[in-house]
Parts: sequence; structure tokens; C-alpha cells
Amino acid sequence: YTDGYIDLGLKGVTQADGGWTAEVDNIGGFAIPFGVKATYADGSTQSVELTPVVWKDATTAAVALPGDQEPMKVEIVMGPHKDTTPTDLTWVRPNAPVPSPSPAG
Repeated sequence: YTDGYIDLGLKGVTQADGGWTAEVDNIGGFAIPFGVKATYADGSTQSVELTPVVWKDATTAAVALPGDQEPMKVEIVMGPHKDTTPTDLTWVRPNAPVPSPSPAG
């Protein structure tokens, strides 16, 4: 059993070392796996999956986003788990252009 509960929050997205980083807070303290999905101006997406180990000695995780484009939108993906406060799972770049739909393939 644990005193923690499922509540992650996306604090923001910053540029660092030629790439982009999403800062994720574990507000509830529950060691849970999660994903981070980045959407780019051209409509493409890339994701990163993290295991509960990221929370071993930390309550904040700096997640390096894949690709070299600036993300327009970043989302925490909870999988089958429900977050206590889902309103803080998404970051949208201010004044971001609306992405074009990816071609069906």
C-alpha cells in the first residue's frame, strides 16, 4: 500500500542542449509509468515512454523530447490509469500554428 495517488502535471517545455525538454511533476507521489507525446507544426508526433523508476529519488522528471523540431503541443499520456487532475496534462505553445493533418497512409 502507499500514501500516494495518481496525479502528474506538465510544468512546461523548454529548449535545452539543442533539443526540447518537458518537465513533469509527480504531484501525487505515486510511482506510475507514463508517456509523453509531442506534436510538431507539420502534424507529426513522437512519443517517449517512461517506467516508474523515474520517480525513485525524484518528484520531478525532465523528459527529453525526440526530434529536432520545436513542439507545438506536448501531452502526458497516462495509458489505462486515470489522473486526479487531467487539466494539467497538456502544454500548448503560445501562438502555435494549427497543425496540418498527417496524410493517411
